[in-house]
Amino acid sequence: MLKFLLITKIFSKIFDKMSYFGANIKKIRIVKKINQSEFGNLFGLTRAAVGSYEEGRAEAKIDKIIEISDYFGLTLDQILKKKLSINEILHFDKKKSEIKVPLSFNIIPYVDFSRRKQYDDNYHLNDFIDRLPKISLPDVEKNWRAFEIQNKREFLDNELVICSLYDGKPNLNDWYLGLNKNSWDLMEKITLKKNYYQIWRIERVYVRSLYKIYTNKLLNKLLNNE
Repeated sequence: MLKFLLITKIFSKIFDKMSYFGANIKKIRIVKKINQSEFGNLFGLTRAAVGSYEEGRAEAKIDKIIEISDYFGLTLDQILKKKLSINEILHFDKKKSEIKVPLSFNIIPYVDFSRRKQYDDNYHLNDFIDRLPKISLPDVEKNWRAFEIQNKREFLDNELVICSLYDGKPNLNDWYLGLNKNSWDLMEKITLKKNYYQIWRIERVYVRSLYKIYTNKLLNKLLNNE
C-alpha cells in the first residue's frame, strides 16, 4: 500500500507539469504537417482524444505519453515540463523524425454520369444517397461526394471530381461544380446567376484519361525501343 502511494505521488508530480503536453503534441503535429486523425492513428487514439489533450480538457495515460515521447525521440521531461521550440522539433533523431503516416481511407457516395438524372430528382433524399454506389479513397471526409464529369468543352471530361459541399465562403483559387437540372457546370468562380440546387467545392480530381495517355506513350516507347 505504501509503495502504491509513493508511485501515485510521483506520477501526480509529473502530471502537475502536464500543461505543456497538449501544447507540445499540437506543435509537433503542425511542424510535421499531421492532422489530428493521422496523429491518433499512429498511437491508437481517436481524433477527439487528441483534440481534448491539446485543449487541456483531458489527460493522456502515462503509457500513451511514454509511447508518444519514445516515437519522437523525446524524454518525458521534454514533452511534459517544457515548451518545445520548432527548432527542437526539427532536430529530433532523424530515424524517428521520419513519420510514415498511414493513409486514412473513407467510403463516399459516387454519382456516375448514368445516375445524373436520378441524382437531380432525389439528391435531397437520404435513402437515395445511401443506395448510391460507394468508393473508398484516401484522405477524404465522409461527407464528401464523387461525381463523374462529362463535358467535351473542358479538360475534365469523363473524369472523377471529389467534392465537399460549398460552405458559402468562396476562394479565388478553387474550382466548383454547380448542379441544376439543365446542366452540371464547372466554375472557376462562384456564380449565382443560375438556379443551382447544389454547389460543390472540388477538392480532388482523378484524371483517368491522363493515365491512359501516359500508359500508351510508355507502351509505344517500349515497343519501339526508343
